[in-house]
Amino acid sequence: VLFNTYILVEDDDKLILIDFHAAHERILYDKLNTADTEMEIQELLFPVSIELSIDEFMLVKENLEIFNEIGFEIEEFSDYTVIVRTSPVIAGGEKIDELIKNMIDNIKDGIKSNDLRERFYSLVACHSAKRAGDSLSRSDMESLTRTVLNGGIDLRCPHGRPFFFTIKQNDLERMFKRI
Repeated sequence: VLFNTYILVEDDDKLILIDFHAAHERILYDKLNTADTEMEIQELLFPVSIELSIDEFMLVKENLEIFNEIGFEIEEFSDYTVIVRTSPVIAGGEKIDELIKNMIDNIKDGIKSNDLRERFYSLVACHSAKRAGDSLSRSDMESLTRTVLNGGIDLRCPHGRPFFFTIKQNDLERMFKRI
């Protein structure tokens, strides 16, 4: 791992660089977006209380079905405050309020329901993925690298950022004036 952000892999005559956050985000997003994947839901040990503006509160009320579909059980608590009781396991238990606020922002942007689900999946994947600076176990690195190198996944995170680059041995040798 380089700079606690990139996985370096030697493969024949190539050096492969993988941004592990963006790669992990893509893998999680694809898993969420698969129609036959059942969303695993966890009850939060400490429900999260979120104070909202009146507009945000109304948007949440109007879109409770979408929140529920992706694993968030949300209830009205008091004037413009909601309680989040469950979340998708993949989202972890941290920063639920931040994730919900980001989801509300997407609703405010007037995104259609179908696009909204994809945006929610993208947000959940982003918030759940290992971040630059997080430590990776060897098995995490190997699993992520194997998934990326086996192909079959888009080599960009759900937001469009590339996470996979290759440098050929010849290119490195030219850089160091060996050839």
